[in-house]
Amino acid sequence: MQEKPEESHGHELPSCVAEFIRTVTRKMRFHRRARDEVREELTAHFQDELGDCTDADEREQRARRLIGEFGDPGLLAVLCRRAKKRCRPLWVRAVARTLQVVGVFLLVFIPYTMWFVRGKPNPTTDYLPQLNALHHPLDEIKDNAWPYYERAMHLAVEPNEAVVQTSWLKSSAWPDRSLTPHEHKAREDWITANSPAWAQLELGASKSQSRRVSRPSVSE
Repeated sequence: MQEKPEESHGHELPSCVAEFIRTVTRKMRFHRRARDEVREELTAHFQDELGDCTDADEREQRARRLIGEFGDPGLLAVLCRRAKKRCRPLWVRAVARTLQVVGVFLLVFIPYTMWFVRGKPNPTTDYLPQLNALHHPLDEIKDNAWPYYERAMHLAVEPNEAVVQTSWLKSSAWPDRSLTPHEHKAREDWITANSPAWAQLELGASKSQSRRVSRPSVSE
């Protein structure tokens, strides 16, 4: 949007002054209210300095001298913009800084989020075995009952038909019935055959813990 010429503020001043004021306010690149205030302040300053001068040539020369004292219009515009920013209320400056911080955060966070979502995991260290090693040291294998239980299951002998029938008759059909020598011999043979398995169970029961591990069973 093209800025309107400052006819109402600069018609009594030389054209060089009006152009200087227009250049400064345009290069401020700030909101309209601040630019209007700067325009009014500069116009009032030049009017005060040139008010007692009635000759047109003298007014022109004095105006150019005053413009030279102000220096570069671009630098003056930057200084005026900084001054107007410092004069803003505290809550306005707080809101502006907050918006700046949020903007910087979004500029950094959005690309990082895109990179994180589109990325693929590439772990170089498996921490699970390390944690398990810390929780279960290697020395704990000596106190582990599982190898003994596993060995007992391999050594266990299934009862034959005679032992099963003897146990069933003794427990349900005739609880007061005495075993025959043949039945008694079959039961003793089955108990003897399972003695190694029972010994492994006793060893496992004496251990402090039972944890299944992929390690060879301990020897007797």
